[in-house]
Amino acid sequence: MKKFSILLVTLIAISGCTPKVHHVGKSLEEGDIEQVKVGVHKKHEVAQILGSPTLYSLFKEDRWYYTSKVTEANAFLKPVASEQDTYIITFNKAGVVQNIRHLDLADVLEISYVNRETPTTGQDTSMLQQLFGNFGRITRGDKASPG
Repeated sequence: MKKFSILLVTLIAISGCTPKVHHVGKSLEEGDIEQVKVGVHKKHEVAQILGSPTLYSLFKEDRWYYTSKVTEANAFLKPVASEQDTYIITFNKAGVVQNIRHLDLADVLEISYVNRETPTTGQDTSMLQQLFGNFGRITRGDKASPG
């Protein structure tokens, strides 16, 4: 029984170290993207071959993005991207594929966040002051008489 308990505890400890794998986006097969030909296929044909894009460009309507990302997280550690693929398909004014660009994990740039805060105008009040601040502000003269 003691050996079984030790084995059980060891298995639980080891299973906690296995990474959690998380898939995001639409992963395309290499053969799928090769079916799309520059100068031949139109938007509706690309949608039939690859499906709906992950993102449509907000500023340039002629770009579709197919993005997928795989992250792995061990226990309490920060998740790390193990795979990332982005295909950017650009269309000309007639809606025909003009360019296909592939970006992978090597093309990713890390963005550092700024830790400073934006100053706001107004009062610095605590939560209690906000909750109880209106008590006593309404007097009998402020109440409307029923009429």
